[in-house]
Amino acid sequence: MKFTSTIKQIPDTQINTKPIHELIILNSIPLIKAKSLPIPNHIPSCCGPGHDWIEKIIPESILGLKISIACFIHDDDWTIAPPTWQAFHAANSRLLTNLNSIIDTKSIFFLRPIRKFIASLYFIAVNDASEHFWIIKRGQTWKTYTFPEGV
Repeated sequence: MKFTSTIKQIPDTQINTKPIHELIILNSIPLIKAKSLPIPNHIPSCCGPGHDWIEKIIPESILGLKISIACFIHDDDWTIAPPTWQAFHAANSRLLTNLNSIIDTKSIFFLRPIRKFIASLYFIAVNDASEHFWIIKRGQTWKTYTFPEGV
């Protein structure tokens, strides 16, 4: 499959009718990111919650393949997402899509299925981290939103 270096609009109806995400090609890897997110020259360590012991056990690579850019984009997705379950799951789905894109583009064939399995574990972990998402959302100002029961 051949990818072009053009940027395409990705419709995103979770916030408004205007697309807020775009498809970019970074080092030959197609990635979905928020239009508002600038990509720095050096991607910081972004995988994991950024604190506690969990940070030490979540690597920035999957079997030697760097995935920091997918985590960087995901962190931004959680920041800009409205405080809804739909936005939470959409951001997590984009993480898995970006992880799989990195794996498909940069993996040797025999490592690809193992890396995809590990990527699915990352996806499960972020879906289980909903408490962290709601902590971020409660720290932001949302004028007309009532948080769901229990979050």
